[in-house]
Amino acid sequence: MNSDTKPNNKPTVLIVDDEEATFQIIKAALGGDYAFEYADNGKRGLDKILNAKPDLVLLDLEMPVMNGYEVLGSLDLTVAHDFDVIVLTSDNHLSVIERCYKLGVNLFMRKPANIFEIRGVVQRTIASRQYKRSLVLEKLYVKSLLDSSESAIIGLSQDLKITLANPAALSMLEYDMEEIVNIELRDLFADQIEANMAEVFANAGRLFSKGPPGRAKAETRLP
Repeated sequence: MNSDTKPNNKPTVLIVDDEEATFQIIKAALGGDYAFEYADNGKRGLDKILNAKPDLVLLDLEMPVMNGYEVLGSLDLTVAHDFDVIVLTSDNHLSVIERCYKLGVNLFMRKPANIFEIRGVVQRTIASRQYKRSLVLEKLYVKSLLDSSESAIIGLSQDLKITLANPAALSMLEYDMEEIVNIELRDLFADQIEANMAEVFANAGRLFSKGPPGRAKAETRLP
């Protein structure tokens, strides 16, 4: 089957359709910004999805050997996955859309699609996936910084509830993350604050019970 080796880390688009003309049209519409893979039936398409790790799959529904519905059922897109699927179909009946939606797909492209529609849908879908990946990488980077920090760091929501605590903070507080997440910060330190305030008032009471410094000595000097 025709395919292009993935160059320069370009996003890979896999077209699974028993009509090679569809592959050629989509490839021409997208130009040189992508690497391409092609499979002419669902079984070969499923193998390429698992082995070629595409960023985007354009999947026809009606194919020999294994149809698009069977491919979707094998992938289980209802759980997290690292690629997107756009269903190619000339059947716009609601039952088709509902069936695909239950299989985890909510992106569709009509057949035959025009060049501008192909470009627009693919560009938006790839950009959205890349943005999601960048967020994941950013979170992993921030987590690595927090985990390696020797300083105690606590993250708070707008209503001052704890959202995260790094290992140094958990060690200092002597809590597990599950015990303090979503707890208000003041509640976490309530016992300590109460103890500190009690000590402050106790010290103040002892101070005032003695009276101002030098007062007793001055009174003894009166005739």
